[in-house]
Amino acid sequence: MSNTMLAAVFKGEGRLELEQRPVPNIQRDDDVILQVGGVGICGSDLHIIYRPQGHPAKPGVIMGHEFAGRVVAVGKGVEGLNPGDHVAVDPNPGCGKCKMCRRGLPNACIPHFTNPEAPGPGWGLTPGQWWDGGIAEFVRMPAHHLYPIAKHVPMWQVAMFEPIGVAVNGIGKIGFRVGESAVVLGAGPIGLLFVALFKSGGASKIVVSEPTLRRREAALTCGADVVVDPSKEDIEQRVLAETNGEGADVAVEVVVGCFPRRLIWSASMAAC
Repeated sequence: MSNTMLAAVFKGEGRLELEQRPVPNIQRDDDVILQVGGVGICGSDLHIIYRPQGHPAKPGVIMGHEFAGRVVAVGKGVEGLNPGDHVAVDPNPGCGKCKMCRRGLPNACIPHFTNPEAPGPGWGLTPGQWWDGGIAEFVRMPAHHLYPIAKHVPMWQVAMFEPIGVAVNGIGKIGFRVGESAVVLGAGPIGLLFVALFKSGGASKIVVSEPTLRRREAALTCGADVVVDPSKEDIEQRVLAETNGEGADVAVEVVVGCFPRRLIWSASMAAC
């Protein structure tokens, strides 16, 4: 194996460059070296390289936090993972030990969100943003970020586990039930995942609001019953017409901004 690898490196505002980097090696007992098999491009990755920059990140890091790989080496303290295993990566796991994790709130993990290099509170120590991530041939990850998966699952699908988890978590918080109607505002990748999950979960009707034609078409492919271009049609009136004047049972906003509360049948649901 070569001692160097090709990697996509954030070089500062508006700059992403391909360069040769040293192949990572085991540094701690809980380290695992992965050969990257699939990686996604998150919206935050795009925001990092916008001008002006829309998401903070440390210049010099290898980007990418939605990825999967094959284990090639493990530290002496790693249990349950062996060379050759395929794994999914959780880019933002809790430590499992701090006060918030022990309260069942790993999304507020104290060590993970203690990030002295961030411009302010709320920015977790995410790989691909604050330390080297997965848009490279190899990556070093702590073992508690990794979950073994079946080897027959394509790596590009496994790289989707993290964004799928966003939608699954959101639907769980909403408390969606079979037979309910749903509105999805925005048909980007996360919005389309919500559409697919609502469809597979037995939604009676799914209405999607999206101004871009190709995304409206994708929403129909994913299971939407009605798609609306909000620049040409009043989304609130269309939802009321599609739900016998009652409004939708649940609504998901997957865009920046606010949506009309009358799209759903109660303000308490809107708060979800």
